[in-house]
Amino acid sequence: MASTLADTLAVGDPEAFAALYDRLAARLFNTARILTSAGDAEDIVHHLFVELARSRQRLAGVVDLEAYVFTMLRHAISRRRRRFAIDRKALGRIAAERLRAGGSRESPPRLPDDELAAVMHTSLNTAASRYR
Repeated sequence: MASTLADTLAVGDPEAFAALYDRLAARLFNTARILTSAGDAEDIVHHLFVELARSRQRLAGVVDLEAYVFTMLRHAISRRRRRFAIDRKALGRIAAERLRAGGSRESPPRLPDDELAAVMHTSLNTAASRYR
């Protein structure tokens, strides 16, 4: 029985991961960029390939690898959107608390970057770009 790319990936063959990346990365990025921002698309596709490598054993026996990977992309984008909505609510609560404490509505809450990233459950760079 011939080994599929998914089976080769499942055993951790670096050349198989390179082949998969060469085959799908541009399409994954373009799809993610249509549905999110360019910066988020880069992060999502990067994390998708990291997740594929980490959970490679799940790939054994996958019949349609391309469909599997694009489904992973769809789920990653959905998770990112939910996280963004939660982050916006958290920032709204912070702004409301600042107003109650006598702050100005005109100026956004001034928090150290690391605190903002912690509230948003994301990296400092992502928190800064979303804040801007």
